[in-house]
Amino acid sequence: MKEILTIIVFGLIGYFIFGGGKKQEWTGFFYPDISDLSEWTTSPVFNNIESCRDWAYSQTSYNQADYECGLNCEFDSRYGVNICKETIQ
Repeated sequence: MKEILTIIVFGLIGYFIFGGGKKQEWTGFFYPDISDLSEWTTSPVFNNIESCRDWAYSQTSYNQADYECGLNCEFDSRYGVNICKETIQ
């Protein structure tokens, strides 16, 4: 019985440490001119990073463009920016 309880406790700890089953939502941010980051296009929400990257690559080809994908982003109206748990390319 003690072993089963130990397994359950460690399983729950792992569940919460590694995301707790929270749905991942990725949002893309495409910047057509890397020297002017005040202008961007926001993607729809994706379930995985690969779909976000595919969206970014499908944007009109610009020589000086850039993008980033953000995980579980929320818009902060106080500052007018998106706050993401993580951002990557």
